[in-house]
Amino acid sequence: MFEYVTPFYNNVAGVKMNLWGELPAFVFVNEKFYLVSNLLFDTILPIKEGYSACKTFVPPDEIRDNKWGFVKVVPDKTNDTVYLEDAIPFVYDECGSFKNGLAYFCKRGAAYDIEGYLDYDGKVIWQTERKKKQTD
Repeated sequence: MFEYVTPFYNNVAGVKMNLWGELPAFVFVNEKFYLVSNLLFDTILPIKEGYSACKTFVPPDEIRDNKWGFVKVVPDKTNDTVYLEDAIPFVYDECGSFKNGLAYFCKRGAAYDIEGYLDYDGKVIWQTERKKKQTD
C-alpha cells in the first residue's frame, strides 16, 4: 500500500502512496494511517524538531517547478489530534531537515546560487553566494 514511510513524530509520518491507483505522491498520516491533511507533496523529509521539509507536488500534466518549504506538525492540547500548518514558504530549490534549530536551504539563480540556514520562523541566519561556473 505504501512505497515509503518516514519515521513517526508525534504520531505523524510521511508516506508515499499511489493515489487513484496510478499517481504517486507523499501525504502525512497519523498512527492509524489516516490522512492528517489533504496536502500532496512530491517529496517529504522525516519530521525533525516538529518540522518537515517538503517539495510541492506538481501533477505530470502541469509545467512548473517544484519548490521546497516546510510544514509544522502541531498537536492539539490533548495530543490526540495533530494538524499541519505552513511554516516556511515553498520558495526554495533545496532544503534539509532541522537540526539544533537550523535547516539548510538553497535558491538557484542564473549567475549565483544562494545557500544558507534558516531558523524555525524562516529567518535567514546565515547565507553565502556561490558563483556558477561559466560554460561555453
